[in-house]
Amino acid sequence: MICLFDRFSSREEVLTTNGDYILDNICTKMVIKEGLNGDFIAEGTFILNNEFPKELYDMMNELSILRITDESSEEVFRIISVRKYKKYIDVVCRHITITDTVNLWLENVKPTELTGSSAIDYIYKNSIGKKDLFVSSDIQEINTAYYENVKVHQAFTDLDNSFLNKWGGEITRNGYNLSINKRRGIDTDVIIESRKDLTGFESRTNLDSLCTGIVPKGYGYLKAPIQYSPLVNNYPSPIIKEFKYEFVKVKDENNPDEGFETEQEGIDELIRLAEIEFSENHIDVIQAEYTINYIDLSRTKEYKDFISTQTLELGDSITVHEKDFDIKVNSRIISRTYDVLKKSRISTELSNVKVVPNPPTVSNLIAELEKITSKGDNLSDYITAILESGIKDSYVVLKPNELLIMDSKDINTAKNVTRYNKNGLGFSTTGYYGNYTYGFTIDGKINASLIATGVLSTVLIQNADGSLQIDLGNTNGINFKRNNHVAVNLNGSEMKFYDWEGTSRTDPVGTLASVRIVNNNTQRKIPGILLANEKNSYMTFAYKNDNGNYSSYIDFDINNVMPKVLSASDEENTKAREITTYKPIAFQEGVDFKDYSTFSARPSMKYGLWLGQADDAYIIKNNSRNCIELSSASGISVSNDDYYLFTANTERTTSVSSSGYNYFNVTADRRFSICDKLYTNNLGNVVCNASLLVTGDIQSNAVYRNLSEKLDSKPINLLHELYIKDLEIEQLKSDISDLKKQIENINSKIGE
Repeated sequence: MICLFDRFSSREEVLTTNGDYILDNICTKMVIKEGLNGDFIAEGTFILNNEFPKELYDMMNELSILRITDESSEEVFRIISVRKYKKYIDVVCRHITITDTVNLWLENVKPTELTGSSAIDYIYKNSIGKKDLFVSSDIQEINTAYYENVKVHQAFTDLDNSFLNKWGGEITRNGYNLSINKRRGIDTDVIIESRKDLTGFESRTNLDSLCTGIVPKGYGYLKAPIQYSPLVNNYPSPIIKEFKYEFVKVKDENNPDEGFETEQEGIDELIRLAEIEFSENHIDVIQAEYTINYIDLSRTKEYKDFISTQTLELGDSITVHEKDFDIKVNSRIISRTYDVLKKSRISTELSNVKVVPNPPTVSNLIAELEKITSKGDNLSDYITAILESGIKDSYVVLKPNELLIMDSKDINTAKNVTRYNKNGLGFSTTGYYGNYTYGFTIDGKINASLIATGVLSTVLIQNADGSLQIDLGNTNGINFKRNNHVAVNLNGSEMKFYDWEGTSRTDPVGTLASVRIVNNNTQRKIPGILLANEKNSYMTFAYKNDNGNYSSYIDFDINNVMPKVLSASDEENTKAREITTYKPIAFQEGVDFKDYSTFSARPSMKYGLWLGQADDAYIIKNNSRNCIELSSASGISVSNDDYYLFTANTERTTSVSSSGYNYFNVTADRRFSICDKLYTNNLGNVVCNASLLVTGDIQSNAVYRNLSEKLDSKPINLLHELYIKDLEIEQLKSDISDLKKQIENINSKIGE
């Protein structure tokens, strides 16, 4: 079936409907050509007749979509070239995974130290433009690439640092799915004999690169005997070539540090390398290319059944027996051509030459495709659409011991097979007798493209738009990413937190870990929890405020990296004040100490600070001694070894003492003493052994002062009296100075 859709049709519309027009009745030619890691095109011709309305004529333009029934699936193409003639129209289409990746732009994208499965997703998610495709890879090798101002198609296939060149792999295009996996296809047991009289099988061989004998040479004089291939006798004469391995060296006086210790060790290494050329690189097998013409080959008696039962897919390998040389050439399918109208394979190309990526370049694709508005990237919708569209061509076969759902009535020709029996459910894309690469077994094992034998291995889990990811593709634990930047790393007993905004900082900012400390007495390891900020970062405990932001309860900032500003009270929330002194711990809210709260000041203290309640007293203790006690009995009590203070009612004594000597004492009869400079002697007089500064008034009810003057119960402002006396003394000094000057002048005149 060939269905035509408008260029703006969504993925769901293309997969679930037959579009605006079905073109089967007016199509006279439709051929699909696909190459391994190459182009994927469809070429068709449509006749202009009475069934060809003007609307259809106008709609068949560049970028319109054709859904075409291929060999084993329905493929989606965009028209890239249209030639309209008087009686017919010719179109050339490319697979939508090519045209739509040409339309995606990479401005500055650098997948760094990522697996292939993570890199392909990162490239696609960070592109600019409509994203209607699904991209994936099973490649776990880690690499780095940099793409600036290029198209996604170029980044995948068409640059020196393209995905294919950096990570490797082979491309599979199916519907809206683009996969670059390690290998496409399977190894089959098909054997074809190459004969001159074999109709429909063309063989092209090349002996230029053939070698059956190697002369291995190392650095300098190092050389090994000729090494012959196991296939040397399959050819008329040995084909000998010299292979240089300059990196194989032997230490000597001119090269004392690099190479093997002895010459024999170097020779053994050269022999090993030569054997690899035969066993792995197969230089002893002729390079060959083959073309299978299915129509002609079907006329050959011994291959008639082969054509009806065997469908070779891109990447599959078969064995060609070259009878002239009596060797078996393992070749892979590198291209295919399929006739849509005849529903048959026209030809298949095989080769044993290493596959070189040969995708269509941007320069020979359409210069620029229009941007098309995306209608979403919903995997659930995609799966629903695929299942609904598959109902049309499904065939259910009930066997005695299992249920089959296939894309063909014939079990021998079916390619896509769902097989269900008592051992589980399996899915095969290589036929009933092929490999079931996806499935579920009765004992709970799952086998999917990135899940193997029940073990979840190197997978990437992400949300719909890829902004949040769980990446298990590395060896250093699980990375939780935000916008492809590591936010949290979970590695064994540690959870490390990173700067997820993607700044230049790559080391963690904080750690939550399960730790152990050793008891010095018992040497027993005691488990516990560690919460820490790393160097040049901070930690804060906060609450969500009325504005939806977070305000701090307490900050921990040993490295002094936080802004030194404290928010004002709620009533003055527009104001702020600067912290003038820096402390590693800052309380931003009030603190209420209750019950038996404990703060250790230094290791030697049993209690650094302890607030508790005993009977009717609130006590702060240090080393089990009462430092501060508040009670109805003693009022306020402060003690520390020899120092204590008591404040109580008028019948009590308030004092500060040390070793029995009063520094300050006020007794119930209102007498006081200050020691050791000011004290009350045995006669009841106040004695001062040092200067005494009084800044206020002193009021006394005594009858006499020390100068035997009567007080008259009036306050004496000692400071004022002293100030007046000072002024009088200064004036007297000035008068004496003037008098001296006058005497000097008189003496001077007498001398003259």
